[in-house]
Amino acid sequence: MMWWLPILLLCWQGRGPEDPAQAALARAMALRGEWRTAPAAQQPGLREQALEAFRSVRRQYPFAREVCAEASFRAGELLRAAGDAEAARREWLIAADQPPGITFRDRARLELAHLDRRAGRLESALQLLSQIELDPLARSALREEAAHWCGAIEQSRGRMSDARRAWRRLALMAEDPLVRIRAYDRMALTWLEESDLEAAAGVIEECRRACAELALEETRTGERVRTALATMRALELLPGLIAQRRRRQE
Repeated sequence: MMWWLPILLLCWQGRGPEDPAQAALARAMALRGEWRTAPAAQQPGLREQALEAFRSVRRQYPFAREVCAEASFRAGELLRAAGDAEAARREWLIAADQPPGITFRDRARLELAHLDRRAGRLESALQLLSQIELDPLARSALREEAAHWCGAIEQSRGRMSDARRAWRRLALMAEDPLVRIRAYDRMALTWLEESDLEAAAGVIEECRRACAELALEETRTGERVRTALATMRALELLPGLIAQRRRRQE
């Protein structure tokens, strides 16, 4: 027997059978790809085929939680693209009903929050966003996006103190320093909207101190941080507003 045959057999046995739920999801995704690239006349039929394929994944493999969540999430995307927001909501509610820690569960909750936000159901949107932000099992990028939208919604309602609290949470929790800088910038801009220039300047200085070590690095990250600090919108507006106030006082 050739010396390499036992090794080849071990490698082959280690591969195991293809996961049927993942295979079914891959087929549904392939149909979605065909829908995206098909001529306009063929798209409705292909969308329905892809939609049925995603729903079939959920029916056939109900205990493959991650796969089911993604299948329902993708079905919701197809329905939203077709302009059927309520049907998309039903699919995303199914995905959101999966156990904690599943990525597409949290992505579905985020989409549900956006549906509520666009429909003016702001309290419902904030509740969903807060759940994502405070979920320790949710991916950091989704938690950060949820915190951002909490601030944006509160600002749209004129609740500046609540908006600032949301963006301060984001500034403290975000892993990406550029996200932190943007959160500080939004905080400072709310103070500028209220003509509190000293408070805005204080936030800008706080941001600089928080990012000082990174800004000194001679790395790509350091360069990005220095650029982000130098181009803060509040920093650009502050000198002109200070000059306007001085002219009014003269």
